[in-house]
Amino acid sequence: MSEHLLLAPLLEFYFRRRLTKQRNATPATVA
Repeated sequence: MSEHLLLAPLLEFYFRRRLTKQRNATPATVA
């Protein structure tokens, strides 16, 4: 059960990084 609680935030973080890389945006833009 605990794995699912950790999986969701990790996936969200991973996809946000991919989106920022596609836009060539800086980490500051995401925050």
